[in-house]
Amino acid sequence: DLKNFAYHLLETTKATNEVLLAALTYSDRYFQDTRSRQLSADDYLIHYRLLLITMLTAYKYINERSVSNKAWTRACDFTFDLEEINEMEREFLDILEYDLVVEDPNTQKQWMSRLQ
Repeated sequence: DLKNFAYHLLETTKATNEVLLAALTYSDRYFQDTRSRQLSADDYLIHYRLLLITMLTAYKYINERSVSNKAWTRACDFTFDLEEINEMEREFLDILEYDLVVEDPNTQKQWMSRLQ
């Protein structure tokens, strides 16, 4: 189930608070995208895909050392193979228009207002 998938992903990656906040930011940007470029909502694994790809993108952006996508196949307990992860990453980055910056004042202000 999704809860166990998320737990395994978090335990395996040892994601920091910074990674989690960046992943939430990317997820928020994904859902704010009003174009039809989103991943297929008909896919029964859509929630798993979104969790994985936001974490993967955030982890690569926040950490100075990159973890290979092959390692992410293990982190997601082989729910997705390497080709699927590579394709998801390309699609997700395209949807976000490669806008990965999370340290900008607008993003910080947005999160501060949500957390208060």
